Amino acid sequence: MIKTHGSEFLNKLFRTGALVAACAITAGLFYFGAQPEAVGLFKPPIDKLAHFGLFFVLASLFWLALAGRWPLQLVGFVTLLGALDEWRQAYLPGRSMDGADLLTDFVAVCCAVLLLVWMRRRVGRGGT
Repeated sequence: MIKTHGSEFLNKLFRTGALVAACAITAGLFYFGAQPEAVGLFKPPIDKLAHFGLFFVLASLFWLALAGRWPLQLVGFVTLLGALDEWRQAYLPGRSMDGADLLTDFVAVCCAVLLLVWMRRRVGRGGT
């Protein structure tokens, strides 16, 4: 496939947009998660679904921003964000650190990366 300067620009613009969205979601997680309204916002087991969805989306956006490079580092980085969020919650009134939340974050990140790797390989073989 021949790439034009316009398609390279659009590719960089798309990747930049994915990075901005991922950073905005991360900032929102840390800012809004520290607000008193966040205490008990999601009740079990819905809280695990919220963790899974959020970290699946974060991993997917960072994947797009990195153009699918460094998948293992991506898993480590996004899981580290989850660990930092859980650690921070230990110091917030009404919140607590939860290993099950961190495990859910890790599983979500792994699922997103595995799905994206599978999709890339499938598309690379012509969809067969």
